[in-house]
Amino acid sequence: AIPYPIHYIDFEASRVALPYHAGMRPYGLLAFQWSCHTVDAPGGAPRHAEWLNIESAWPSGEFVRTLRACVGNTGAIAVWSPFEASTLRDLREQLEARGELSPELATWLDGLPARMVDLHKIAQEEYYHPLMKGRTSIKVVLDALWQTDPQMREQCAAWSGLALDANADPYKALPPIEIGGVERSVHDGTGAIEAYEMMLFSALGTDPDARARWSRLLKQYCELDTLSMVLIHEHWRRLS
Repeated sequence: AIPYPIHYIDFEASRVALPYHAGMRPYGLLAFQWSCHTVDAPGGAPRHAEWLNIESAWPSGEFVRTLRACVGNTGAIAVWSPFEASTLRDLREQLEARGELSPELATWLDGLPARMVDLHKIAQEEYYHPLMKGRTSIKVVLDALWQTDPQMREQCAAWSGLALDANADPYKALPPIEIGGVERSVHDGTGAIEAYEMMLFSALGTDPDARARWSRLLKQYCELDTLSMVLIHEHWRRLS
């Protein structure tokens, strides 16, 4: 029942006591990255797009505008939690408070909830796999299916180049990147926030090469989150 094209999206964001930018309140939301895989038809290979803020300027306006350019006005938007919807509501309020919310952009944002499909709810209410052991986070579901679905592993290798055996954990297999003489890695949302802070607000981020390495680290993690949704949804599609 989910209409194509399907845009699988994931956001990275943080809330910190001391605001990153002028005009932000303490613990205000700062959305700094999105990833999107778009599938045009059942079984089709996904197309990937992404955006990551690498500037010291307030990023929320660019976040929303680039996302709109990616997902447009048609197709379903697949997520794995209510976080993306709540983030977009928060960003709408921020843009309106700063006088950057055009009527056209407001209309687009207001229409997004009707297009969203929470795959996590499907995992909670309509799917069971013994290796999940009752848990439904995207990493747990992906790991359970990864061990038992060779076609999923083949699709992942074909679509991303990440070729791993059944015993591997795709998230843990993300390659570390050396930055400042230390191997760094990002395997979860907390690690993404820490990497973003290091990239923009630490001495390690002042070097252009180091900033580019932090950027690659963040992008490979967020890309895997949206690819995971594609792989899981494709598995369910084949089952049904």
